[in-house]
Amino acid sequence: MQIKYKYLIIILLGTTIFACTIRPQFSIIPELTYTGLSSNSMTQSSVLGDSIFLYFQFTDGDGDIGVAEFQNEFDLIITDNRTGNVYDRYKTPFVPEQGASNGIEGTVSLKLFTTCCIFNESIPPCSAPPQFPTDSLTLDIQMFDRAGNASNIITTELITLFCD
Repeated sequence: MQIKYKYLIIILLGTTIFACTIRPQFSIIPELTYTGLSSNSMTQSSVLGDSIFLYFQFTDGDGDIGVAEFQNEFDLIITDNRTGNVYDRYKTPFVPEQGASNGIEGTVSLKLFTTCCIFNESIPPCSAPPQFPTDSLTLDIQMFDRAGNASNIITTELITLFCD
């Protein structure tokens, strides 16, 4: 009976060691997975008022993620779906190529500051008309790697803006 346990332990150890050396099979094109927001509402403000956190995960098969500090490029773009305009853009931390050839994966937590409520053309943005107490928006997020590959686009759930 003890011989069976020895073989079982040897098989389990061999499987564990083999599993630890398997290279992840990520695409060389970055892939994003939306995981959520810290809140689904904010109060409008024009300058650094309210904020929420955006959470998502990413993978990249060749690990060429990030922008060097001296570069003037942005590789993470967030678009406001109300207007199609850029909501914000970021430089992700540079990941050195050494050690990243097996691919890379990670989780991003990003602080997003609020924006203004937008109304029809006769009402100025960032105002607080009583007939429009709220506005809502969704945001699209896309990442680019150093080779120029564009990730899939992920979209947040609906975010309510309180206009008062």
